[in-house]
Amino acid sequence: MKNNHVSINEVRMLSIEFLKQLKDHAKYEEKYMKRIAYPYIDIHIKEHKKICLH
Repeated sequence: MKNNHVSINEVRMLSIEFLKQLKDHAKYEEKYMKRIAYPYIDIHIKEHKKICLH
């Protein structure tokens, strides 16, 4: 089996990109929830804040 090593810098860059995408998704999701008057939006936004998306 071949060893596929990934540098710490590659992991760091992928992590940054993942978090950026997650934050963009949260923004989009919250806008949508506001538009449809989602009844539990405040709770959901608090969950986003817990995982540092704001």
